[in-house]
Amino acid sequence: MNGNEIKKLIIPDSVTAIGDYAFYGGSYITSIKIPNSVTNIGYRAFGGCSIESVEIEDISKWCGIIFSDFLANPLNNVGGKLFINEKEITTLVIPENVTKINDYAFFNCNSLSSVTIPNLVTSIGKSAFEGCGSLISVTIGNSVASIGADAFFNCLNIKSLTLGSGLLSIGKWAFSRLESSNSHPNIYIPKVIWLCNTPPEGASYVSAAVNYVSNNQFKLSNQKVYNFLSSKFEVDGVVFVPVSPSDRTSDVIDCNYNPANTDIVIDSIVTNKGVQMKVLNVNEYAFYNNDAITSLNVSNKGGIGKQSFYDCDALTTVIANNNGSIGQQSFYDCDALTTVLASNKGNIGQQAFYGCDALTTVTASNKGPIEKEAFRSCDRLNSIELTNQSYLGESAFRDCSSLETAVIKNKSAIENNCFQDCKKLKYVTLGNQIKSLDNYSFRGCSSLAEIVLPDNITEIGEYAFSGCSSLASISIGKGVETLPLRVFEDCSSLSMINIPSNVTSINDYAFQGCKTLSDVTFEDGATGLSLGSNGSSRLFTDCPLDEVYIGRNLSYTGDSPFYRNTSLRKVTITDEEDQIYDNEFFGCSNLQEFSCGDGVTSIGKWAFSGCSSLQSYRSGRSVKSIGQEAFSDCTALTSFITEAAVPPVCGTQALDDINKWECTLYVPQESIATYQAAPQWKEFFFIEQTGVDEITIDERDASYGHVEIYNLSGAKVGNSTEPLNPGIYIKRQGNRSEKILVQ
Repeated sequence: MNGNEIKKLIIPDSVTAIGDYAFYGGSYITSIKIPNSVTNIGYRAFGGCSIESVEIEDISKWCGIIFSDFLANPLNNVGGKLFINEKEITTLVIPENVTKINDYAFFNCNSLSSVTIPNLVTSIGKSAFEGCGSLISVTIGNSVASIGADAFFNCLNIKSLTLGSGLLSIGKWAFSRLESSNSHPNIYIPKVIWLCNTPPEGASYVSAAVNYVSNNQFKLSNQKVYNFLSSKFEVDGVVFVPVSPSDRTSDVIDCNYNPANTDIVIDSIVTNKGVQMKVLNVNEYAFYNNDAITSLNVSNKGGIGKQSFYDCDALTTVIANNNGSIGQQSFYDCDALTTVLASNKGNIGQQAFYGCDALTTVTASNKGPIEKEAFRSCDRLNSIELTNQSYLGESAFRDCSSLETAVIKNKSAIENNCFQDCKKLKYVTLGNQIKSLDNYSFRGCSSLAEIVLPDNITEIGEYAFSGCSSLASISIGKGVETLPLRVFEDCSSLSMINIPSNVTSINDYAFQGCKTLSDVTFEDGATGLSLGSNGSSRLFTDCPLDEVYIGRNLSYTGDSPFYRNTSLRKVTITDEEDQIYDNEFFGCSNLQEFSCGDGVTSIGKWAFSGCSSLQSYRSGRSVKSIGQEAFSDCTALTSFITEAAVPPVCGTQALDDINKWECTLYVPQESIATYQAAPQWKEFFFIEQTGVDEITIDERDASYGHVEIYNLSGAKVGNSTEPLNPGIYIKRQGNRSEKILVQ
């Protein structure tokens, strides 16, 4: 028979040795049986074979290099006989009678994920598990004294390593990986449990995110000392260690990566062998990258440590009611997680749920803050309800591109970038305990249509609502004093804004790019309002202003915020403003109606120059001067009303461009003669007395409560758009009263 045709190989009992390369390359061999009479199997005796099953009467003699080429699949001992099965077996349980694992014993067994070394084994040979790339959990028994060089070389996925109490030496590069021909850096294992009392020789060849040791002799980096580490125990897939046996307290330090442990419950009490232990902390990395867990309910008495459930890709539900914090990156990148209910008594740490792509719902009532980037880039997160007792950290929900509804009733602040670029966020409810919205907090929330800022909010950060292109309604509470830089920049759906009297400053570019903003009201108030600087890009750049109501004294540096605004049609200024500045309405070519109250004392140079559509102008009793060319190019004026008893002093050519045939000058009756004799005023052909005015009360005046109507007996008759009976009434607007005629 041609050797290449052998499928099942049964070695006779008379055979005592199999030589080197005896069946090497026998690719058709699928099954072998080796009798107990064989005492020696040569190097690579079965190399290159396609073996599916192996039956060995005494496996304890043959953990060695003889299998290194064909064991591309894991091993499992069943009834003392060895089997290989690529599809089913991923866990290796070495028989209890094995005392030694030889060099290259399981070299390149790529599907092997878990291995437990029995207590009779005293040594693990060089490269024994080298290249076992799927190996996740390794437990080495207490009798193992030495681990050979490269024993677990290139085992890149080990998540948990327990080293037994008898370990004396670890060979060079035992837990390393090959990056180049000249370097063998250590594998960074998330957690290593050292059960030995003194550090073995070569301990530096093990690099861990956290090292659990029983005393301070190890002096390892990232070590955590548990005096009773040797008393660790496992309950339902969770590994606990006593903190104080007398106090009956314990911590969670590790898990069993067995695929059967899917539902993890960590209660405040754990019972082992009839003894109840309080569960304090779930330590960092405890369940790191455990792909078996599908649900978690945790209510321990302490915290949930850093990266404790990092990258648990099967986890779908987290209920956290623990008595401490949820640590940094604790659930980072858990790709199947859909629901989070957090009522823990501490923080939700930085990046705790970062990148949980399937997460749809978050309910958080924890007692501390939700920290920086806690839920950032949770792409499917749709709704959140937050009643936590502290701030929302920087970028906490940034880039949650599916978030639509946010009920936010936390205390303290919403920090920088918290909801930036949540492009589907439509509905936001802000609670009464929020104190501030920091920089960029809602920037780029392009679906947000309405925002109500409660009175308790005292600060709004720069760019807070910049780019909220659907924002059409803004209500600013009584606590806000400053609208900062670019706060509503590019809110292109905002058509109306009411600035309450408590706002004392508006910084540069606050409304730049608000391409539908037509109606602006600066509410009545005795406190002045600073509009910052207005350089190359002014406060209302790109805003198609139609009507502006100014109920207080405005101040600014640089150009006027209304300079060359070619859409502005109507301006109403009450008694609080004390002057019209130079060039304030220069180039407002669509301005048709202007009125100012009794507080204004001067009209600046070129104040209305270029207002070629201005038809109606009215000023109060206190104007004393009108600057140079204040009304140059105002050729459309038909009504110029001044209530000043003494004609204001006019600068050079202040009134020259007014068409004196078409424009009627209205002055107090007792001052007609004085105006007829005053420079520039006397050029008007028609000078008449001021009196009652026919006026229309529009919806804007009524909706903001600016207008109150009284009859001649002083009784209030309305402040709405409801029609009035014909007659003469007193109209009160701000601090100014006047008679009106309703026909």
